[in-house]
Parts: sequence; structure tokens; C-alpha cells
Amino acid sequence: MLIKGFIHSSSVMSSNNTIVRQSNFELLRLVSMFFIVLYHLLRFFVVQMDDAIIYKAMYLPLHVAVICFVLISGYFHIKPSFRGAVKLLAPLVIFYLPLTLWEYYHGVGGVKTLLIFSKSPYWFIRAYFYLFLISPMLNCYLTNNKRRLQMLLVLGFIAVYMGCVHEPSLKDGKNMALFMFVYVLGDCLNAFKSKYERWSLTWIILAYLIINVLEVVCYVSFHHSLLGKVVWVIGYPYCSPLLIMNAVLLFVIFSKFNFRSKVVNWLSLSVFSVYVLHHQHFILYSLIGPCVLYIYTVSHDPLILMTLLGGLTILIMFVCMVIDKLCSPLWHFLSDNANKLESRIRCRLNQTPNQSSLE
Repeated sequence: MLIKGFIHSSSVMSSNNTIVRQSNFELLRLVSMFFIVLYHLLRFFVVQMDDAIIYKAMYLPLHVAVICFVLISGYFHIKPSFRGAVKLLAPLVIFYLPLTLWEYYHGVGGVKTLLIFSKSPYWFIRAYFYLFLISPMLNCYLTNNKRRLQMLLVLGFIAVYMGCVHEPSLKDGKNMALFMFVYVLGDCLNAFKSKYERWSLTWIILAYLIINVLEVVCYVSFHHSLLGKVVWVIGYPYCSPLLIMNAVLLFVIFSKFNFRSKVVNWLSLSVFSVYVLHHQHFILYSLIGPCVLYIYTVSHDPLILMTLLGGLTILIMFVCMVIDKLCSPLWHFLSDNANKLESRIRCRLNQTPNQSSLE
């Protein structure tokens, strides 16, 4: 069994029971990871060096990536397994822990940074892992109950409305309530896809572009005023309604593409390692940071700078993907052994008491 969404492929079963991966959603995962890396370059470096409001305004269109990943998971449903858990956690153990331990040995960071699920910078992985664990219950309800819209409204009220009014435990949307809401929203996009399949792709793309341009222009023009604050509240946090609508529009755009590409499918398998590697403290600040600083010194023109940062983002993704591909034998080894362990456990659980006593 595979996890659909952030970690593994977007796929369906064909008539002959073979896995058919949908390259349009694989491409969306690659684009979303591009958004995440570029967003991190702006947030952790450029905005710290330059107070030009245009760079902070670019957070708004780039912030949709996390929502898109969870939408894909809900659209295809997560199918938890030992193998899936290993694929989720193995890159953290192989990439993050050794580098962080090396930093700690050299006096950088505390021992708490070795705690992956509590003190690491990977808040998304923590929230996604919790979603991974609870997904069987969500799937059971969504598969056997036609009241998914009621569930969507309840979770939307909790995650979006309460999150936007800054209820402390739901603020910013980095929580299970939002992930469950977006997961159910992804399921609804699958259940009601006949409704939006008739929509014009041109008009959807136009709506997506207009929303993003207006967001950026309004925030740049009125960031010190009430309007600018409103745009930020409804367009930036993960629980903001405009951000979620933005992600849904982008999702629907890619759902209308119909193509197959072995290259896209192959590259998309490495997006999780891209996230883990580029966001590790040493790599982000000691390797990537100086590159961003050099690019910034070359040109302060926003258009040129964003173009160069886009190129650097592609380079970062390429290097991380190469590292991931070099580790492919290790991933396959861990995955296969996790699959065998799960099979043995299932066999033991399926045995009758009499069978167990005879062995």
C-alpha cells in the first residue's frame, strides 16, 4: 500500500490491477515543492536583508503548496502501512539526524533538536504523520457515509473560522484540525469532480492569476493600512479562506491536465527528500544562505532577483533529488523489509488460536 500525496505518487488502479500514476498531480507536487523552497529563500534570507514589501507580498501566492499536498492526499486517500511509515520517517533518520548530530557535536543547537517530532523544524511532517495515523478512521467515514459535506462544514468551522479569529490552539493552521479539513476537502474534490470538470480551464487559470495579482498588489499598496492587514489575515495563514481557495483553484487547474510522463513521475518521487534536505539547519544556513546572499549582492532589482532565486530553487531541488536517487537502494531495502514485516504481522493476526498452537 502507498501513501498518496506528499510522500508518494498520485495513482489509481487500472482495470488490470496495475498502478497508474497520474502525471498531472505528480507535476503539481513538483510545482508545490518549488513554491516551498522559494518561499523559504525569501522568508529566511531575502526579507531579513531587504525591507522591500514586495518580497513579503510574494509569500501570499507561494504559501498554497502545503495545502496542495494535503489536498492530493485527501483526493486519493492515504492508505497507511508499515512501508508507508518507513518511507515517511527514513529520510529524517538518514538525512536530518546525522547532520543535526554533527552540528550539535560542533556546538550548534541543543540536544532537543534531535527530537524529530517535537523540536525539529519539520512541523509539516509532524502534522502529516498524525494525519497518516488517523486517516483510516477518516477514510472509513468518507467511504461509507454520504454526509461528507457535513463533516467538511464542521471541520471548516473549527479549522478555518476559529483559526482566523486566532483561537490560540488553532492559530496559523499548523494543526490537525486544518489538515483533517483539507483532507476531507480533497475527498470532496474527488467525489464531486464531475461538477468542475465542465468548467473552462482558461477561466480557472484567469481567476487564479487575478486573485494572486490582486493579493500581491493590495498588500504592497496598503500593507500599513487596515486593508493590507485584512489581505494578510485572509490570504497568508494556512487556515485563511483565500489561501485555501487559491490552492483549490491550482489543484483544479492541474486536475484538467491529461498527460503521462515517466520523467515527471520519476522526479516527483524525490520531493519529500527535497523538503527534508533543504530545510535542515546546516544545509539551509551554511550552504544555501551564502548563495542567496551572493545573488542578492548581484542585483537588488526585484524582477531580476526573483528570477535568479527561481533558478537557485531549481538547482537546490536538482541537487537534493540527485542525493535522493543515490539513496534509492537504501529506500528500497527499508521499504521491502517493512513490507515483509507487515505481511508477517498480518499473517500472525489472521491465524486462528488452533493454528498458532500447532506451530
